[in-house]
Amino acid sequence: MKRFSQVPDDDKDNKLFSVKYNCYRNIGLIYEQREELRLALRFLLHAVELDETDVYTQCKIGRLSLKLNNLLLAKIAFEKCLERNPNHCGAKDGFLETLCKLEDIDQAYGFALKCFEDDRKYERAIRVLKEIRARFLGSLEYYDG
Repeated sequence: MKRFSQVPDDDKDNKLFSVKYNCYRNIGLIYEQREELRLALRFLLHAVELDETDVYTQCKIGRLSLKLNNLLLAKIAFEKCLERNPNHCGAKDGFLETLCKLEDIDQAYGFALKCFEDDRKYERAIRVLKEIRARFLGSLEYYDG
């Protein structure tokens, strides 16, 4: 009989794999509820090491990373989420917020413009576009051409 720690990580059809993934994820969510964000993030990362297809968990990692000011991890998590679901509203918003905090002006402008084209009422995209246009008016000819 295999021990729990010996369950192959790549055997996603295995019931023990599912239990292992859900344990990591649920422990992470419990730590988040307890406001122990670093531990929450650690366990959620263990979960996505097993299975990175869960957009909910990827987005949760992005949000926790933003709270912990780990902007590069937030960017990666939101990107992975958007790869799986390009219309995931939480990931779009988190990704745009992350780009702004990273002060990645060109990527923030391009992504905000894309988000605005998808949804003309998307407030964060509107604010980002207005602020960038106000601050970098002379440079925008390279983007709007």
